[in-house]
Amino acid sequence: MTDQEFNSLLKKYRNGECTPEEQALVESWYLELEGSLPDPGTAACDMVQQRIWERVRETSQVAEIQELEGHKRVTLFRRFGPAVAAACLVAAVATFYFNRHQQKQPAPVAKNVVEDAPAGTNKAILTLANGRRIALDDAADGTLAEESGVTIRKNSKGQLVYTVGDPGLPGGNTPLSPQGGSLPEGERNRVAYNTISTPNGGQYQIYLPDSSMVFLNAASSLKYPVKFNGTERRVELKGEGYFEITKNPDKPFRVYSDKQTIEVLGTHFNVSSYDAEPTTTTLAEGQVKITTFSSSYQSTKLPSGEIASEAAQPRNDGKSFILKPGQQAILSASGRNTNGREGKFQITSVNPEEAIAWKDGLFIFRNTELKDVLRQLARWYDVEVDYNSIPAISIEGELPRNVSLLRVLQLIAASSNVSLKLEGRRIMPK
Repeated sequence: MTDQEFNSLLKKYRNGECTPEEQALVESWYLELEGSLPDPGTAACDMVQQRIWERVRETSQVAEIQELEGHKRVTLFRRFGPAVAAACLVAAVATFYFNRHQQKQPAPVAKNVVEDAPAGTNKAILTLANGRRIALDDAADGTLAEESGVTIRKNSKGQLVYTVGDPGLPGGNTPLSPQGGSLPEGERNRVAYNTISTPNGGQYQIYLPDSSMVFLNAASSLKYPVKFNGTERRVELKGEGYFEITKNPDKPFRVYSDKQTIEVLGTHFNVSSYDAEPTTTTLAEGQVKITTFSSSYQSTKLPSGEIASEAAQPRNDGKSFILKPGQQAILSASGRNTNGREGKFQITSVNPEEAIAWKDGLFIFRNTELKDVLRQLARWYDVEVDYNSIPAISIEGELPRNVSLLRVLQLIAASSNVSLKLEGRRIMPK
C-alpha cells in the first residue's frame, strides 16, 4: 500500500465512508499497533497529537468496568462512531505509520514463543447427493459437479453457486450412485440433496438454485435440494446462517432447525441454532413466521434423507409468532424461555446489524457473558475452552474478526482482571 492509498483510506474512515472490509482493516491496524504506539512526547507528535493520544488511551483500552446485576461489565475496544473519536483513532494509526517509516528499527527477538491461533477463513465441505465430498477451499474455480440438471460451481469470489440448467439435456435428471453409476429405477425420482458444512474456523457463502443467498458461520451446516420442486423451498440448518431470500409468494421458503421452523416469502434474517445454546432469530428485513417444536422434538428424516414435510414435523400446541424487522426471537437451549414456559419465545427489539455483523467481519458484544464470548471465539479460531474458573463478567465491545486470537485475549486481559492464555489449542485461565 502506498502512502497515498494509506492516507486515502484513513480519510474515508474519518468521514464514515469505509466499506465494512476497509473499516475492519483500519481497526485491525489499531489493534496491531496497540503495544507499539510511539511516545506522544517524541518529536513526531505535536501538542495536538499528544491530546489525541491521551483521548485514544482513555476510550479504547481499559476505561469502563461497571457492576451490572451482580456481574462486572467490561468495555473492550470500541469502534469510534462520532467523527471526533474516529479522528482520534486515525491520528493514532497515522502517527504510528509515520514513525515506522521514519525510523526503521530491527524487530526485537522474542525471548519466549507465545502460542497463537489465526482467524478463521472461507472453508467448507460440500457433500453431493451421490456421497462425494468436495473441500471447497481447495477446489479450483469453475464447475464442480452437475446434478439433476443443475450446475454446481465455485465462482471467482470463492462462493458456491447453483445454476438451474435445461432438465431436457441428456442425463440432466439422472442422479448418480456413490460408485458413479446410475441409481436403480425406483430411486431416480427422489429429490437430490446436498449438504454444505463449515468446520470450526470456517465460513462460506452459497447461492441456492432460486438465487437466494445463505452465509454460513463457523461449525454450521445447511442441507437443501439441488432444485426446488413442488410448492415450497425447504432447507435444514444447524449452527448459524444469514439468509437473503429471493421473493416467490407462490413458493414459501422454510428453514428447519432443531427447535423451530421459519417460514418466509422474501426477506433478510439471521438464525443461530447451535447445540446446547439458545436459538435466536433476528429479522433485518421483511416478515417471518416462527413455529416452535415440542421439547421432545427430534428432527424427522425420511428414509431417503429428505427433510420431512411441515405436516410430519412434531411440535407443541401449534402456536406461531410473527417477527418484524428489528426484532429478535430467543428460545433457550432447553426449549423453554427465560420464564421457564415451554415452546414460547422471548421477543426483544435489537439492532439487526449487530446480530449479522459476523458476516461483515466483526465481533460485536453487547453485555455478553464472557463464557458466551469464548464460545464464539472457540468456533472462529478452532480452539477449545477450559470454562473452569471463568468469572461471571459481561463483555461490551467490537472487534474485527481478522485479528489473531492472541490479540483478542490481550484485549480481554487489558480491559478486565481476567488473564487468559492459549495452551496448545485450548484457552484457559493463566
